[in-house]
Amino acid sequence: MGEALLAGIDGGGTKTAGVLLTATGRVLATATTGPSILDARPGARACAELRAAADALCERASVDRDAVTFWGLGVNGVDFADEHAAQHAAVCGHLGIPADRTVLVNDGIGALWGASSEARSVNVQHGTGFTAAYRSRLGSEELFDHLGTGLVFDIRRQVLPLVVRMIDGRRPATSLRDAILAHFGVGDPRQFSAAVYRRRFPRHLLKTTQKVVLCAWRDGDPAAESLLAAAIEDYALAAGAMAAHIGPGRPASVTFGGGMISHWPAELWERLACAARRACPKARVHAPLLSPAYGNAVMAAHHAGMEAGALFIGIRENGVRNEGVA
Repeated sequence: MGEALLAGIDGGGTKTAGVLLTATGRVLATATTGPSILDARPGARACAELRAAADALCERASVDRDAVTFWGLGVNGVDFADEHAAQHAAVCGHLGIPADRTVLVNDGIGALWGASSEARSVNVQHGTGFTAAYRSRLGSEELFDHLGTGLVFDIRRQVLPLVVRMIDGRRPATSLRDAILAHFGVGDPRQFSAAVYRRRFPRHLLKTTQKVVLCAWRDGDPAAESLLAAAIEDYALAAGAMAAHIGPGRPASVTFGGGMISHWPAELWERLACAARRACPKARVHAPLLSPAYGNAVMAAHHAGMEAGALFIGIRENGVRNEGVA
């Protein structure tokens, strides 16, 4: 019998990423396909993207599906215990993989497995959406506000009412106002509020407003500073709340990642780290060490009865790093 093989697939609203590894952390194949978000009854489109990732991994590594020892899938939309059995069965059926050798979790759990190898750990990620999870021991992972009903501070959303208040006089106008109007191509400030209300702005422009805020912040804009300060406070607050759930001993590792955080300049990252250390005094604060796809492969190793920590180290020793972290 050959060396054990472990597959990790991360499915979200932007893309689906997969990796196939040996038990020593050697990468055999990687793959990226389109977005995959699961409903209570997984649809054909999402399952097709997951299957495409699985197909690509096996084809590129020249192995059959049966050769994979265990599959770890972290997918957006795996939110409720009463839906999990149906989701698990549907995904395994569509992918043609054995249910007893597959673990399916929310993508926030997979991100935590990739963020740190520490048993007591907390992870906050803010990218296209917000994901957060914590654990007191390997295998005890818990999600935090995974439905988004707690409304983590999102600069992309909060900059819009801030600019409206600058236009109508409730806030002093700064250079950020004109920069946001230019970003959306609004010539007459009086039209901005209606455009926000009627959702007239293209999604790609809405998703990239943080770049405008960061540019204004670098120029000393006080309104941009207020937005970033509020985001730092809220991210650290989430980390502290999860640390409290862990209980005595608190986390050994607190990680922050995702596109909304990983592109911050060093000064903002250090401010976030300082705020997190106040909430979690003894924790090591850092960016996620591995991407969620690799995290799902590590999770698969754990569920297969292997030493997950050893695989995590092996992946790192084989030169894999989480691209794009701060």
